[in-house]
Amino acid sequence: MELINRLKSPTPTFHKKLRNIALTLAGIAGSIIGATSVAPPEIVFPEVLIQACWYIVVICGAIAGTAQTPVVDGKIVK
Repeated sequence: MELINRLKSPTPTFHKKLRNIALTLAGIAGSIIGATSVAPPEIVFPEVLIQACWYIVVICGAIAGTAQTPVVDGKIVK
């Protein structure tokens, strides 16, 4: 129950910015991963780029989830 209340509570400005940056990077990396399945055969994406994008998606997801949990001045909504 504590976690749900923390997620509903107001988030500090710095952590909001951090969350938004992480979600933006994850979206860009996810778009690159998605582009590999719809690209014509002439366009080949380097395997290193695709692997790096998978790592970026996972890491940014963890950062965004973690950045959502801090609360402003200990004000937890119940």
